[in-house]
Amino acid sequence: MLKIYRIIFLCVLAFQTFIWSGCNSRTLNEDSSDIITDFPESLLDMLELNSNVDINNDGWLSEFEAGMVKSLDLSSYALDELSWLDELRYFTGLETLKITSAITAIDLTNQRNLESLTLTGTSLAGTLDLTAQTRLTYLVLTDSAGIDTLDIHACTKLQQLDIRGCAIKNGLGDFSSFTALTALKIHRLQETNNVEYPSHQSDYTKNNNNVTINSSSFTNASQLTELMAEDCSIASLDLAKCTSLKNLYLEVNSLDGVLDLSNCANISVIQVNGNPGLTEIRLPSGTSISNFTGSSKNGADSGVVWTN
Repeated sequence: MLKIYRIIFLCVLAFQTFIWSGCNSRTLNEDSSDIITDFPESLLDMLELNSNVDINNDGWLSEFEAGMVKSLDLSSYALDELSWLDELRYFTGLETLKITSAITAIDLTNQRNLESLTLTGTSLAGTLDLTAQTRLTYLVLTDSAGIDTLDIHACTKLQQLDIRGCAIKNGLGDFSSFTALTALKIHRLQETNNVEYPSHQSDYTKNNNNVTINSSSFTNASQLTELMAEDCSIASLDLAKCTSLKNLYLEVNSLDGVLDLSNCANISVIQVNGNPGLTEIRLPSGTSISNFTGSSKNGADSGVVWTN
């Protein structure tokens, strides 16, 4: 009888080992997942500390393991440390990606889950196509002067968009389909806090996004709280639906006549230097502006009159 029990025990143990081994194999999928041989050990160490990506602790990164990574912050890596960037195609599960070096190329075809993308100080040139990144809510594309076309028409979930320090000529202008947008920043190449007046307008035009924003660009932007659109050839702007707007920066444009902010009950910051044709800013009744550049309230600087 004891012998029978022993046989049964061994059979159960063997069966459990088989089941555990099978589940582990399916979990890791190592049988059909190749090792990414060009992936640098230093970066793997960083990922292991932050994300525990080496699931089977073999000291290598497999394609399966790369696909499990949700976030990559490469802001501390120089260009020569990103020679493996072609292998980014294996990181199919990425939701957040941050790169701040002079990369010359990037393929985001497989990153369809991206929600946050930061590309700063790159040497990318030509078109940046983000039509596959339909889940993007946060996009920072700064100090990348070689990019002249940006395709974000499919990124209708965008909440924050910052494209300062670029030279984009195509793909921007109408933001009416971005109904979730809370912050938009389009700025000259050489970002500065110095006030620029109309006499310096050629300096802006020479080094900035060649973007003309349509008057009706923000007719659906009820969530917009910050708008920075400098040197965008804006002659008029319909902000009637921007009821959440707090901060407005429209320096060096072509605003003419009246800028109507009477529906912007939360407005507190207005900067409109460099708009010689602007004669009146209409504010909600009782509004107190904490930060204003462009004229004094009585119009002594440039003839702009506030009314509320």
